[in-house]
Amino acid sequence: MKRKIIIIGMLLILFIATTVGGNALLKKFQGEDEFKQAGTGMAEAVSALNEAGGRYNSSDLAEYVGEVEGERISKLYFEVRYYSYKSNPLNYEDPKQEAWNSIKLEFWEKHFAEAKGIAPTLEEIKEYVEYTAGEYDATDEGRHLISAYADGMGMTVREYWEYNKKYQAPAAVTHGKVSRYLENNGLEAPSYDEIESKITDKEYFDLLT
Repeated sequence: MKRKIIIIGMLLILFIATTVGGNALLKKFQGEDEFKQAGTGMAEAVSALNEAGGRYNSSDLAEYVGEVEGERISKLYFEVRYYSYKSNPLNYEDPKQEAWNSIKLEFWEKHFAEAKGIAPTLEEIKEYVEYTAGEYDATDEGRHLISAYADGMGMTVREYWEYNKKYQAPAAVTHGKVSRYLENNGLEAPSYDEIESKITDKEYFDLLT
């Protein structure tokens, strides 16, 4: 049961593991359709980001949605996060704001980790992906859920874990290391409003639902 909760939680939030409860399985693994739908909702944006070489920043004003901590955030990078929230089984009320807030926190944590010398190493990222993949592979339910999610994104499971290693795992490992550093030193992360950021293409942002 504990492993099941971990698996569902990691899929729901995509790259920052969270504990989410689940009911017993019926004939079909519960959540499989929902996770395939979540992957499908992200597929086009993920494909576009991959084709662009995974750039999160952009020098072209027309190509970026805003700035966080002095870094320009491309629309391609934002849209992957936006569609991950919009198609998420948790049915977020305001997916574009949730996406923007998560990017704000991601880049604050990235800069904080770099400043404190705790940015994740390639080995730590690799170990995280191997551990997470192992958690999914350890149960039939986990294998079905990750397969459905990857299929929705138009990937094989192997391709998904390569994608995860490149885009999701670094943020997840950074989040874990920053959280531990803050806790060990009696510090708190800033609120979303306290993180330096601005939406520069409000027309684009406001059109999103």
